Amino acid sequence: MINQLVQSAVRLSLISGVTLLASFSSVSKSLALSNEEIVKILKIPVFVVADEKGKPLIGQFNNKNKKPFIYVFISRDNANGFFDNLKKKNPNVIKNSHVVMQALGAVYETEIAQSSKPNSIVFLYIPEKQQVEEAKKVGKAAGHPYKGGVPLFVLTSVKSKGYLTIKQKDHEVIPLFLTYEKMQQLLQKIKKDKPELAGDLKSEVIPLEGFMAKLKNSNDPNLTKFVLVPSEDSIKAVRDAELKYKNATKK
Repeated sequence: MINQLVQSAVRLSLISGVTLLASFSSVSKSLALSNEEIVKILKIPVFVVADEKGKPLIGQFNNKNKKPFIYVFISRDNANGFFDNLKKKNPNVIKNSHVVMQALGAVYETEIAQSSKPNSIVFLYIPEKQQVEEAKKVGKAAGHPYKGGVPLFVLTSVKSKGYLTIKQKDHEVIPLFLTYEKMQQLLQKIKKDKPELAGDLKSEVIPLEGFMAKLKNSNDPNLTKFVLVPSEDSIKAVRDAELKYKNATKK
């Protein structure tokens, strides 16, 4: 899993290595994609607090009518901060626990597998505060207010309303950015390399949760073009985990 995440994170981070296409893709509704296809699209790192066996800690709302929940953090720093607060408040409860990295696709599979069970667990995806603030600005400017969730930033065409498609090696992809800064990097490259195309672009924001739901309920082939572009911190977390794994296997 770690090696796959490393390869995926590095590949998606190479914004300077793309060839821009003056075309846009729209997405329509149809039947469901296969689980394998969805997991492949959701190949980015996320972070959870888990016990010594690697099982995520499950929380319980005070209201007994609420379902148990698991926090899934997009940011490693946010996960570590949450864990540090837990240690201060409930040191005995989280004894032998730690923050672990998992692939979003694996989390999605777990969520779907238990969603139909009685008292199923709610997976709460926690966005990074700074990206939420950026999402509010982007949503307001685009005329589609940000309504919560983990923001994904995307470039769209003013004229066609479709998503920007770029060529990466021999594949056409539609990048969805976990950070506003990463999206801006691509936009600046477009302004430099294809200024005529840049004039037709605008930034929009969609929730990760809504995107995942769309993947589950559609098999439009265009959906397989979407790639999630993680933050630099997430990429570093993957590389750190790979280095730790290599060092451990040498012993």
